[in-house]
Amino acid sequence: MLVQIPISVIVRRAISRRHASRGEVECAVRPLDTSAAEPGGKWQHGVATASSHELTFRPRRGSIGVRTPLGSPRSFLVSSTTPDTGVHPRLREAWFINPGLHVIELRTSDGPVSLAARASDITSLIARLAC
Repeated sequence: MLVQIPISVIVRRAISRRHASRGEVECAVRPLDTSAAEPGGKWQHGVATASSHELTFRPRRGSIGVRTPLGSPRSFLVSSTTPDTGVHPRLREAWFINPGLHVIELRTSDGPVSLAARASDITSLIARLAC
């Protein structure tokens, strides 16, 4: 057990460095239903690439190191983002998404979307979107 923890940390950091070298961010997105009292939709995990006012999201499935594509990439035209205020996913979502991630809201051409990622990745993503 003591050996598994450092190995998983090393693998996770290597994957994060590989994504960062490509300008990608490992994240999760979900549609935000503004008419409901609670945010709607399931979190979909994947990799996002951001450029000026455009976010391309490639859904993925699988465990650490063995992620397989799931569906085709989706592009969002982003008009604005909320600042990273340190909002985390709800505790009851801990089975589906890391509760330590930060959540921001994106105003897109397809309606509002929630995006969850590590705090450092959120900061770079907002900077690349230039909203």
